[in-house]
Amino acid sequence: MSRVFLLIGLYFLTLFQLGFWSHLAIDGVWPNLVLLAVLLVALSSKNKGLIWLAALWGGFLLDIFYYHQIGLAILTFIILISLLSLSRRFLALEGMMGTLIYLAVFSLAYEPVRYIISFIFTSSPVLSFDLFFLVAQTVYHLVLVLIFWLILPVKFRRIFSA
Repeated sequence: MSRVFLLIGLYFLTLFQLGFWSHLAIDGVWPNLVLLAVLLVALSSKNKGLIWLAALWGGFLLDIFYYHQIGLAILTFIILISLLSLSRRFLALEGMMGTLIYLAVFSLAYEPVRYIISFIFTSSPVLSFDLFFLVAQTVYHLVLVLIFWLILPVKFRRIFSA
């Protein structure tokens, strides 16, 4: 049941991100809701199969609806989730502050990793990402997570605290 909910939820988040949320951009910056959801699943779930399913399905949806290059977001999510699980073995950050630190680091890492993968596989020198966009999007992600965390009932807050 949780897998079906995850698949449907990521699908609707993708549609919401591309259809509605793109009109709420602040200074040209909008959050990547699918990235945020995949990272939150990776931080809150102990089920490795569910984490990899979220990464593959979320990447596939972004590839189809946004990037139009099948495999780019999938590979980016696989690399990020692998790095996240590796970093959690060596650096144990706990609580809400740990979750926010992991989200900030991996939100900042998403675009550079995606650009490097795109450069490797397409050989196009489009390695110009905007630092302001990266930082602003990361702040946007952190604010959304804090708002989400504050409106959650207390018994569910423990789930999203790494």
